[in-house]
Amino acid sequence: MELPNKKYQIIYADPPWDIGGYLKETKKGLLDYKLPYNIMSDLDIINLPVNNIAFEDAILFIWCCDSKIPLLDSIMSAWGFQFRCLGFIWNKKAKTTSGTNAPYSMFTRRSCEYCFIGVKGKYLIKRHDINQLVSIPKSDHSSKPGAFRTLIVQLCGDLSRIELFSRDNIDGWDAWGNQIPTHCQKLLVPEGA
Repeated sequence: MELPNKKYQIIYADPPWDIGGYLKETKKGLLDYKLPYNIMSDLDIINLPVNNIAFEDAILFIWCCDSKIPLLDSIMSAWGFQFRCLGFIWNKKAKTTSGTNAPYSMFTRRSCEYCFIGVKGKYLIKRHDINQLVSIPKSDHSSKPGAFRTLIVQLCGDLSRIELFSRDNIDGWDAWGNQIPTHCQKLLVPEGA
């Protein structure tokens, strides 16, 4: 898979994890649900040459489902970053009620998603008043709210930035992923990404 031939100070990624199955709550009960995007193996995610697009001083924000947290150190290391902390916890509020949107899993219902921070070189943090816990309603499956991009820019400043596995092209961000509408692609989108 080819990433852009350009370097960035902020890399924001939401990998298409292979979570091995997903149950969706319907009126008929719990049903197996096929994810609405192509997934990647853990090894394929680890082997992405993200280090090639990162400046010597860069920061990584990577979404990780709870079952893949043990892989984070390997992924960040392979991508040229050092694990630092949990950056954001997204409490997925329900769209129409005051509750949370929490799909069933093998154990507890998953009402939160997690975005971790890795660093390479010097710290690029400009502000220290951004909250970790963010409660925002969910939209499409696995689609992250745009508010997180805004928080990242507030946290780090207006630096060169890319969103990997993006679904949209947002002003100020380069985008890489196979779900970006063709009419707004700025960068080469690899087959199967």
